[in-house]
Amino acid sequence: NGRIHKYSGSRENPAKALQFVMVLRKWLEGARIKNILATPNERIATLYLAARNELGDPIDLRLIIEIMGKHSNIILVDAQGMILDGIRRYGSQLSRYREVLPGRIYLPPPPINKLPFLPPDEEALASALYSASATVLEQALKQKISGVSPLLAQNIPLLAGLMPQLSVETMGSHEIRLIYQQLQMISDKLRNSTYQPLITIKGKQYLDFYAFPLPSFLGRGTITFPTMNEAVDAFYSQLELRQEFERRRNGLAKSLRQHRQRLQKKIELEEAELAHCEAASAYREAADLLAANIYFLQKGQTSVELPSFEDEQKKIIIHLAPAKTIQENIQNYYRRYGKAKNARRLIEDQLKINREQLAYLFSIEQSMEDSESANELAVIEKEAEAAGFFQRRAVIGRPREATTDQMQLQPRRYLSQDGFIIQIGRNNRQNERLSLKLAADDDIWLHVQKMPGSHVVISSDGREVPERTIIEAATYAAWFSKARGSGKTAVDYTRAANLKKPSGTPPGYVTYTDQKTVYVEPKEPGEESLQAEPQQSP
Repeated sequence: NGRIHKYSGSRENPAKALQFVMVLRKWLEGARIKNILATPNERIATLYLAARNELGDPIDLRLIIEIMGKHSNIILVDAQGMILDGIRRYGSQLSRYREVLPGRIYLPPPPINKLPFLPPDEEALASALYSASATVLEQALKQKISGVSPLLAQNIPLLAGLMPQLSVETMGSHEIRLIYQQLQMISDKLRNSTYQPLITIKGKQYLDFYAFPLPSFLGRGTITFPTMNEAVDAFYSQLELRQEFERRRNGLAKSLRQHRQRLQKKIELEEAELAHCEAASAYREAADLLAANIYFLQKGQTSVELPSFEDEQKKIIIHLAPAKTIQENIQNYYRRYGKAKNARRLIEDQLKINREQLAYLFSIEQSMEDSESANELAVIEKEAEAAGFFQRRAVIGRPREATTDQMQLQPRRYLSQDGFIIQIGRNNRQNERLSLKLAADDDIWLHVQKMPGSHVVISSDGREVPERTIIEAATYAAWFSKARGSGKTAVDYTRAANLKKPSGTPPGYVTYTDQKTVYVEPKEPGEESLQAEPQQSP
């Protein structure tokens, strides 16, 4: 996210400053910015600074900001061009062209062999485009003209009334003139600062920003800004929030995945142990058969074949310890039967707990996948932490979040085609609150069948809910569930009065009766069906 602009937000200082930050504090504390200049046709800006050295003598310094993707750097140099330090140091082993190390003379990045953004004339533009290795106009512009980004390379031909994929070799003087005229017009806008800053959007998400409208933006939602700085600041502020949100969500997803894999492994082992305990009845039958035939058996035998109690035609082979008496063998089989029976009871109890934990974990994972904001994710993190599935780490610079008492997230709200409000829970605790506290008895409750998913409630307001609204809400219930990527999905629905909360069950778990089932395709609610959220919690 390398860029330079005035930032409207605030950031907390890290607990431990970077070495480069300490260098800047040493040299620039109390310094004054004299000028800021951009290198023509390069993504390099230089801050000219008036500062003082350790003795208090005035000195001139330059802070050079190179914005070049993963190779971006910030370098502090003195009046003679000697590097005092850089945020990314590297030597000759990484670059044969230059070294960014204290004490070395600063060299700008190697020049790019391209024409300036506005070539000297049409002939120079034609010569450059025809010599490009790229065969289509869009790629040739990006390859041969300085300052042309992939986005602008796509739009210059469109502004000229040409296709971006036009073959360069088919272009004549007319097409060259059209492209040159567009480069002139854009240069004039930049020189005269006649900007129309805007951000393109999809829903609530920012997609791109630019200094003026472009043909490829047609059909997109846009937000305009008074200044270019405000547009850039707004775009990157949201981008950083989104990146921080994704980082946190990925961290939660990783922790949940690890706990899920552990639970699944436990369940697999317990199921194997339970299958082994199924032999308990065989131990008892062996002991009973030996006891019934004790007078026909004698010490020293290694095995005996006896008829089954249930079917005399069926012979059962019983292995014996020859060093033990028959009575001791009988006691041994009864003892093994008792152990297996007790173990089975314990394993069944633990298996039930682990299966419930796994189902609960799946529901938290689903809430996490559906989350859309940092506050929403924070509630899910706290729920996962309370369940022992996640350990939150303190991060310096993360804004303080409101507690659940201070911040009551509202369910998602949509308006059906028939005018009924459809509410969808965002997490397990909200699912439970929506279904058991907010929903009226005659409201319709929906949930995807036998899968983790959000609780959905249609507010009836005393009216009969038509089938079309039930189907619409069912498609949303399927969307906000594990069935999102599936085809036809079974969704149960019933009156909210038919819901029960068994004691001791995790948040969001309910049972229901008198349900009906519909089969629908998962469908994401459209923006047109969004319903404004109430200002306060009901």
